[in-house]
Amino acid sequence: MTRFLIIGTQRSGSTLLRRYLDSHPGIRCGGEIFVMRGGQPQVYDTWRRSTAKRRTGHWLGRKNQVYQYLDFFFSQSDAHIMGFKILYSHLRRLPYRYPMVMDYAQTGGFKIIHIQRRNALKTILSRTRAIRSRTFHSRSTVAEDKTTLPTVGLVSQLERMDAEHRLWCDRTRSFDTHNITYEDLSRDAQSVCTDVATFLGAAGDHTFSTELVKLTPDRLSDAIENYEQVHALLKDTRFAFMLDDN
Repeated sequence: MTRFLIIGTQRSGSTLLRRYLDSHPGIRCGGEIFVMRGGQPQVYDTWRRSTAKRRTGHWLGRKNQVYQYLDFFFSQSDAHIMGFKILYSHLRRLPYRYPMVMDYAQTGGFKIIHIQRRNALKTILSRTRAIRSRTFHSRSTVAEDKTTLPTVGLVSQLERMDAEHRLWCDRTRSFDTHNITYEDLSRDAQSVCTDVATFLGAAGDHTFSTELVKLTPDRLSDAIENYEQVHALLKDTRFAFMLDDN
């Protein structure tokens, strides 16, 4: 079995990519299996609460416990190519504390698909809108008013996001890695997904599909209430390319 991880930050297109790949008959791609939300089949939080021994192991022997869970997860399908998505936040020591997933992946010879949204300002906007509307993914268009983005600390937030992406580029350097961007995926999903399928060893002659629709307008000025304020803040920084007029 070829095993893989989709790695990225929130609102970077990882769910969109996962849905596209899961539409391929030769690929099985799970979602955020380390999300802190029980009740969903095959999610770690559900699995580890299922017995007293696992509940104890979560706190006293988490590395072995996570390894056992991942063995279980990959045993649930007879697909020749199987993986799941995991966010940077799940791999940090706090608050999720699952950095051992990368050790498991290294030992198991996993392939890595690293997805980035070049325009991190749109990532921040997308997160803000999703939290406000409580709609993170949808099969139909969701009407929303413009969103006001806090400008205090915005540049620092963009700096941190860029630093975290660079950190994970470095940490995945020893893996067989395929890098893609949300922008390319949005522009030509068929071509990008065909390349990813080929990287994973799957047949590329498949029409990739998903029912998800885009929720955030292309132009920031159509979605940000205080766009002029955001523009003034960023226009002379290295993040100016993220603005509408660049």
